[in-house]
Amino acid sequence: MLPLRISRVAAVTYMKPTSARKVVPCYDEPEYKAIWNVTIIHPSGTTAIANAKELKVSE
Repeated sequence: MLPLRISRVAAVTYMKPTSARKVVPCYDEPEYKAIWNVTIIHPSGTTAIANAKELKVSE
């Protein structure tokens, strides 16, 4: 029997009140809120998980 080859990739952030400035140029202060538009492209048969409402799905 061949061994299963499963690879997993994850990108996780935990940006404390002023840590976003280390990732992207921005006003990184708690009183300045920003709206982010994010597109996730992943292979079919895989699952993408986020903590926001899904707006659109396309194949």
